[in-house]
Amino acid sequence: VATMRLIGQMLSMATATLVLSVYLGSRSIEPDTYPLFLGSMKTVLSLFTIMCLAGIYFSLRRGKILE
Repeated sequence: VATMRLIGQMLSMATATLVLSVYLGSRSIEPDTYPLFLGSMKTVLSLFTIMCLAGIYFSLRRGKILE
């Protein structure tokens, strides 16, 4: 369980960093780049929301696990 949690944390940070670098490039986060920063965060949160909903769907679709 801990390994899967760590992999999820690493993948989410890599995804957030990738989207942030696509939006901002090599510019630093300053007041004039706040709209780009907020756009990148909205994109990341939307992507993670879709992934979470897909996980919920497949978890419910799996059915009950017999113990």
